[in-house]
Amino acid sequence: MNNDFCVLFCTASVDESEKIARILIEEKLAACVNITEVNSYL
Repeated sequence: MNNDFCVLFCTASVDESEKIARILIEEKLAACVNITEVNSYL
């Protein structure tokens, strides 16, 4: 059985993303965090 999973957060700013990433890593709740900019056009 595969227990891998992915969690996606959408935040308002890169600063907010970096704060969340730092906490997740420090608390050992994530092994890796990727931050990327998304541009959506509707």
